[in-house]
Amino acid sequence: MDCQKDVGHTVFPIFYHVDPSHVRNQTGCFGEAFAGYEENWKDKVKVGRWRTALREAGNLSGWHLQPQGRYETDHIKKTTNMIFRQLNCKRLDVGTNLVGIDSHINKVNLLLHMGSNDIRIIGIYGVGGIDRGATMIKKKKFIVLDDFDHLEQLECLLGNGGWLGEGSRVIITTRNKHLLTVQGVDDMYEVPELNFGEAKELFNLYAFQQNVPKLEFINLSRRMISYCQDLLLALKVLCSLLFNKTIPQWESELHKLERQPEMKIHNVLKRSYDGLDRTEKNILLDVACFFGDEGKDFVSRILDGCNFHAKIGLQKLNDMCIITIPYNKIQMHDLIRRMAWEIVREGYPHKPKKWSRLRDPHDIDSALTTHKGIHRVETLSLDLCKLKRVRFNPNVLAKMTSLRLVKVHSGVFSYFYDEDIADKDYAGTIILKG
Repeated sequence: MDCQKDVGHTVFPIFYHVDPSHVRNQTGCFGEAFAGYEENWKDKVKVGRWRTALREAGNLSGWHLQPQGRYETDHIKKTTNMIFRQLNCKRLDVGTNLVGIDSHINKVNLLLHMGSNDIRIIGIYGVGGIDRGATMIKKKKFIVLDDFDHLEQLECLLGNGGWLGEGSRVIITTRNKHLLTVQGVDDMYEVPELNFGEAKELFNLYAFQQNVPKLEFINLSRRMISYCQDLLLALKVLCSLLFNKTIPQWESELHKLERQPEMKIHNVLKRSYDGLDRTEKNILLDVACFFGDEGKDFVSRILDGCNFHAKIGLQKLNDMCIITIPYNKIQMHDLIRRMAWEIVREGYPHKPKKWSRLRDPHDIDSALTTHKGIHRVETLSLDLCKLKRVRFNPNVLAKMTSLRLVKVHSGVFSYFYDEDIADKDYAGTIILKG
């Protein structure tokens, strides 16, 4: 009650198996207890303060839980909702069907060291589309700062952490691992992609509202899970689109996705691309459209030849969870790769001659049959085995004034610009410099 008077807190009394009038008037069991206190307690002033506090609490509007009343869970729900309305709180929606969440919670709990009294700040990072899941004076707090992209935001909210009380815990979620390093967090946790079993279970729950797929959809489900590559966002979005749809509609959606991404997925993943500078964007597009899964040193040498400052650029993409570099080999999630392909097509989806990068044999065939507008092409990766015949104007290459990189697969000849990379699986690699 002192907090209500001195600090302005709101008090909601819960009369648990006790009559509010007994609390207010100190009658019944309360009267018997106070009679004993006043007889045996030396501090009569304190007993008087207790009586005043109970009288004030008894006069407040609250909840009366009787022994034979409704289920206590109903009262708890009603009480919680009332407090949320009074405080104008926004609930944190973590969704339903939280497949595989328990193992992640256990790992993060270990990093939090909840039994210690020190202040700990934990960073959780991962690729866009994975669920990474402020609330001031020196008091113990548990704060979650969700989806932060800029260091300035954290500096404004956390400062040096001096205002946090002992035992406080702060969790920061982000796509940018380097941001956590600069912030100086105590520990980090990388959210892994769903494994195949988890992805399959989640897909079935969203697409069929049961743990197993419908028999006639088994093969289509596998193809869709393979397309999503265990990315949670993609699974949720595509399941909502396909729920209660027919087999022909599923097949139609899969064919469409081969050429055009679902925009809800594309826009979320594109946020990482939008946070890059011009050179870093070029590196991302080159990795997605030209190199594939190649060795880091090999890619760096070629990109440095294009004046792209590859070492720092590739590290930035790795920090942003756009690529990974296990065993010094660059890898990229297939949906991020498709996001990059769509960026290349933006503005001219049906005019490959105006794209900056060409990789699909049929798009290349279409672009090279023209005499005009081909000057924007910067990289060209052609697999001759995927074309029945090659037909293009022999003068068209001369019109590619922006062309930097050419890669040709044929299985017939081998030509390498750099003899140090002759053991690569390229049938032909040419670096062009203006």
